Amino acid sequence: MLMKLHDLTTLSTETPGGEAAKVRGLYLTEEMNVREVVVDMNGLLDLRAIAMPAAAFGTPDVEAGTWPVDITTEAIKGCEPVRQEPESALEKVKDMVFSPLPETRGTLRSGEAYKGLSLDLNEGPVGRVLDIVVDTDTMMVPFVVVETGSWLPDRQVLLPTAKINSINWDDGKGKVDATQEEISAAPDVFENDQITTTGSGTLLTYYGIGA
Repeated sequence: MLMKLHDLTTLSTETPGGEAAKVRGLYLTEEMNVREVVVDMNGLLDLRAIAMPAAAFGTPDVEAGTWPVDITTEAIKGCEPVRQEPESALEKVKDMVFSPLPETRGTLRSGEAYKGLSLDLNEGPVGRVLDIVVDTDTMMVPFVVVETGSWLPDRQVLLPTAKINSINWDDGKGKVDATQEEISAAPDVFENDQITTTGSGTLLTYYGIGA
């Protein structure tokens, strides 16, 4: 299933003990594979946001608003908190509700960090990354959603991450191996703001990926 990061963070999951936990974010490898899913424990473990292994998560149930996870209580207790434990209960609540996740965890980078990246071609700009798209079956990120600039106004396009050659995190820019003509003529694969497997396959074929 293909889902935007924004939509994944509206889901909740349930621990083996029956406690509800809200999905907070993701941490990715340099190759843009999801390694960890961050969840707010909502009272369990003193409100900590912890990083669970992405491999433990199944296929989201969008209608129910849940993301099943197969993990033991003991394994949850061994999951690392994503930031230092606040000193007071009030600080814990503020931290959980208002504070963004740290941009990096070791060699991993938060999925939120990709939002706002400026993507450029040799001939000019592509636009700004609005969101990333996760394949929850493979835990890979095959696409980013890009808001194009003045060269293609009022458009959001889906760009394969395989076309992003490099990212310079110091200046928040990425280089794209495509042309403005290719991007402007790419098929629109959004259906009710969602991306279907068929549509994503059509787009990858259009860009010559996996052919």
